[in-house]
Amino acid sequence: MKTVDIDKLFEDYFRKFIAENTGKFSEDELEDKVSELYSAFGDEPNKELGGVSPRKYFGNMDGETLVLNLKEYVESNIPVSDYLCEALENKDGVDELLSKYATGVFNEEFSTYCINILNTRGYTAVHKAYVPIIAKCEKGENILELLTEILTDNADGVKEEILSCYADANEKAKSYLIEVLAATTPVDDRVFDILKGAFLSHDKETSLYVSYLTKYGDDRALPLFEDAVRKENISYADFKELKLGIEALGGECTVHRDFSKDKSFKAIKGIH
Repeated sequence: MKTVDIDKLFEDYFRKFIAENTGKFSEDELEDKVSELYSAFGDEPNKELGGVSPRKYFGNMDGETLVLNLKEYVESNIPVSDYLCEALENKDGVDELLSKYATGVFNEEFSTYCINILNTRGYTAVHKAYVPIIAKCEKGENILELLTEILTDNADGVKEEILSCYADANEKAKSYLIEVLAATTPVDDRVFDILKGAFLSHDKETSLYVSYLTKYGDDRALPLFEDAVRKENISYADFKELKLGIEALGGECTVHRDFSKDKSFKAIKGIH
């Protein structure tokens, strides 16, 4: 399969534009025109593409060819063209094939492209397949973070799948899964118990787990926050997060502490 370096073609196009307009634009003005020129380039016929424009070059391909073209670009270390991604985002019938590559054991950069394109397409049927990938930490950290972000925006659709595998997941996986659970609605005792347990067992990450309980919005977390905010060795950063959490859940923090010697307090206040 022929893979044409579209970015290289644009570089040639841009250089030609500069040569034809010498002295007409400042360096800053040229930088501002890159986006405009790239868009125009996408609609202009190009002899390297058989006389069609970059948009038509990819737009004329069927779905399978587009996906395989994407795979070839990544594996050949050729920059993936925005026009290829654009064509995939708008092509009918590619969701199942993209899902196969998004969830299987393939080049992670390629899988990342597939995941992002599916997300742009609004394809949610693959979301449940993302849960075991996170639960088993089957992919690299960048993909796990991306999948977590995507599922957090669609948390209710995968809540049951996460609850069914959470107990057997390792600590790293749980750190991702709990972020998704914190975004679910409505309040569920099973979810609250997980969030509560995580908060109580992560003394060194208090601020993070306070944020999850606060986001979840269950005021049963108030007594947990009120107990924690009274701990003797609490840091200023954790105290601040707990105070915000108490207030967000409808409570009032009446505890006052002297943090003048606290490292996080000094850093936030710019005290040396």
